[in-house]
Amino acid sequence: MIRAATLAALLSAGLTFPALAAEADATADAANTATTFLAEQAHQAEANKVRALLASRGYTQVVNLNRDADGRWTGSGMKDGKPAYVSLVVPVATGTAATN
Repeated sequence: MIRAATLAALLSAGLTFPALAAEADATADAANTATTFLAEQAHQAEANKVRALLASRGYTQVVNLNRDADGRWTGSGMKDGKPAYVSLVVPVATGTAATN
């Protein structure tokens, strides 16, 4: 009787662990998707600020904005009716607080 109960417990545990692993993978995938989405939203919000700044400097139709690791935004646009290459440096936050 003890053997049968032990065997039944082992079999049910063996069938449960793959399901738990699948749930953990699904949760990790959802977290990665959410993180990626938030990063894209932050990038787009910052790109819109850069476009607004470039517009205040006379550039129009600014497209293909990309930021490199140093915080330099590059793209193309129009200024005074002529095609122009745009470049703007925005410092990247390092995550450290200033101290006095």
